[in-house]
Amino acid sequence: MSGCAVLTLAVCDAPSSVASTQSIEITEQIQSNISEYDLFNRALRKYEQGDYKGAIADFDQAIALNPQNVMAYIHRGFTYDDMKEYSKAIADFDRAIALNPELPAAYGGRSATYFSLDNTSQAKQDLETAAKLLKEQGEQAKYQAMLDILDYL
Repeated sequence: MSGCAVLTLAVCDAPSSVASTQSIEITEQIQSNISEYDLFNRALRKYEQGDYKGAIADFDQAIALNPQNVMAYIHRGFTYDDMKEYSKAIADFDRAIALNPELPAAYGGRSATYFSLDNTSQAKQDLETAAKLLKEQGEQAKYQAMLDILDYL
């Protein structure tokens, strides 16, 4: 019999109050073993479902496990932007840029937040940086899209 089956039997055969306590302890142990990757992906799913607070909580946990997780900062920044918590969004994009200044998504995200704050000058500067990086990284279609946005402005 596998360890999981024995564990299930032990919990199911125990008196209900003991079983409930053991179930809670087991759930906490399982949750504490969730990887940074799992938390990040769960946060993305929550974001896509519109559960922004849940997404933030999972991004927070992923970042706590790995403070160098640039993508968690970027996506938490997008989430804060959608929640109209612009100063938190900018702080996350700034942190992502400090960790890896070669990621166009961080500049693009921060640009969108600056536009939301009517800071067109800073928004354009970030779009220009994102476009430059996209060109350097051979992302021609994305680079052209960024130029089109800049031309529109």
